[in-house]
Amino acid sequence: MKYKNDDIDKWNDAIDKTIERIDQLVDSTQPGPDEDSILYRSLEKVLVRIERQRVIRRRWKLNIAAAVVLLIGVFSVFHFTGDISEEYREITVAYGEKYIVALPDGSRVWLNAGSKLSYPKQFKGKTRQVNIEGEGFFDVTKKPEHPFIVTTNHLQVEVLGTTFNVHDYADENVASVSLETGKVKLKLTGNSKYEADLVVGKTAVYDVTSQNCNIVNSKEKGYSADWKEGNLSFFNTSISNVVKTLERKYNISISLVDDSLLKYSYTFRSKQEEFGNIFKRMEMITPIRIKQISDGHYCIYPR
Repeated sequence: MKYKNDDIDKWNDAIDKTIERIDQLVDSTQPGPDEDSILYRSLEKVLVRIERQRVIRRRWKLNIAAAVVLLIGVFSVFHFTGDISEEYREITVAYGEKYIVALPDGSRVWLNAGSKLSYPKQFKGKTRQVNIEGEGFFDVTKKPEHPFIVTTNHLQVEVLGTTFNVHDYADENVASVSLETGKVKLKLTGNSKYEADLVVGKTAVYDVTSQNCNIVNSKEKGYSADWKEGNLSFFNTSISNVVKTLERKYNISISLVDDSLLKYSYTFRSKQEEFGNIFKRMEMITPIRIKQISDGHYCIYPR
């Protein structure tokens, strides 16, 4: 059978595009050991063969192209099967809202305003892993053979079955883990050498700036999961972090008009109060004045 030059050029272009597609798939995928040992060596052999066959008869080019297409099909099965088995769900909670999530293993997570949780549709393998940005209270179903691991921007918490609170917002300079029941193992995502066991009534506080982690008494330092009931709890909390908490909880915007305000911090508890009452408390504690600028927007001034 004879082929026209145009047909051959089209096949050459198709082969080049096929090679480029294989390179993209290899770069964007991290296969398991079996795929690495079988599939990747096969792909490499095909690529070598293609380079050799460029100088051989035109008919062999067609055969090689067909082989590459077939191999891509096999690779796609591995690739897309992997994606399906590890398909994740993502829950994002708006400002002014809270949300409760039931995980596939029966565990439950209470998410605070402005938080995001991602988890697999089905837990497979030896561990149960979820990721959170923001704040969440976890009630983990006990499965000793499958540890439950929570990862944040700065912390990693490993548990078997327990209840604890995680606080780690991307726009704050402090992250924390407070334990209510059971026991957890704490690690720092940026420091593989750090590891600590947290017991009931204790809170691990991580300072993002200094990268130091201290374990304190939860009640003495005001750490709790009262936010689930609509309460607020601050202990020596910077005004910037208080403002961010209020913005998330009440879905409002608050601006600091002067950097001199950044020196202030607050220690108080509030039970289901309107933000107007919170403002009054802040004005009593520090020499500030809070004024409404427009609907949902407030400014804090030095007094």
